[in-house]
Amino acid sequence: MTGDHPLPKPSQALPALVNVFLPGVGQLIQGRVLAWIFWWVVLFVSVTAISVGIGLITTPILWLICIIEAAKHNPHVRQPGIYGRGGTVVLVLIGIVILAATLIYVADFLRGPLIG
Repeated sequence: MTGDHPLPKPSQALPALVNVFLPGVGQLIQGRVLAWIFWWVVLFVSVTAISVGIGLITTPILWLICIIEAAKHNPHVRQPGIYGRGGTVVLVLIGIVILAATLIYVADFLRGPLIG
């Protein structure tokens, strides 16, 4: 019987590696959209808190937790992302655009108002 073979355990190395550069996107690759949104909100608040100093401590800690969480995620049943492979690629690209916009916003926020 060819259909009785268990599915191999999916590797969590790629989502963890992606989270090193784009926090939360590893969760998106795993098909966990709510986890992706959660990490974006948490890290956005933390990065914004850099302006008052506490973000310098919280951001690296939260980023590391985000990476570890993606690496340790172990779904009981292997399923493709909830949007399929093509949809996940689109969501990753959207995530990159949101990251760029967030970084631009934070940079402008930290620079302060222009005197002119």
